[in-house]
Amino acid sequence: MLAGRRRSHRDRHGGQRRGISADGHVVVIREIYDQTTTGDRLSVVGALALLGSLAMTWYHVNLSDPQLGLDPRVVSFFEKATKIGPFEALAYLDWVFLGIGVAVIVVVIGMAVGAIDESFRKLMESAGSVTALTIIYRLVDRPGPRSLVALDTGIWVALIGAVLISAGGMVNRRRQEYSLSTS
Repeated sequence: MLAGRRRSHRDRHGGQRRGISADGHVVVIREIYDQTTTGDRLSVVGALALLGSLAMTWYHVNLSDPQLGLDPRVVSFFEKATKIGPFEALAYLDWVFLGIGVAVIVVVIGMAVGAIDESFRKLMESAGSVTALTIIYRLVDRPGPRSLVALDTGIWVALIGAVLISAGGMVNRRRQEYSLSTS
């Protein structure tokens, strides 16, 4: 009898998750998804990759270089201690990358619920391109001698994320240009 009276979360809310928009209206997350473009979704995936890369290792000190002449046991002991993340290697760019990742997600959600003007889509291509160029610069200009400091997974994930943000902006621009030319 008790089982018949209980309703699941899906039954009470129609099977969809809900959120609150800027003007206080209840918005279903599926509606937000439907309001975004393919370019917006690409940009959000890129922003999530960029944010995720900030928790990863970008560089590591390569102690296994034969020129150093270190004992392999010493190298394996210090291997974990030689990992360098973006918060250790970058002076202020890590906070800029964090801001860009969060800003892209906030702008896409804001445009989907109608709280932010659509003209902000143009900024995503520029933000992604500048971020990608900055990361490419950090690929070349490592925080130490090239023979000792090697690249790690995080910087590659950050580069892919920045390129996806830029590609999302390009897809949006192409879609907008196409819709203007056909009207």
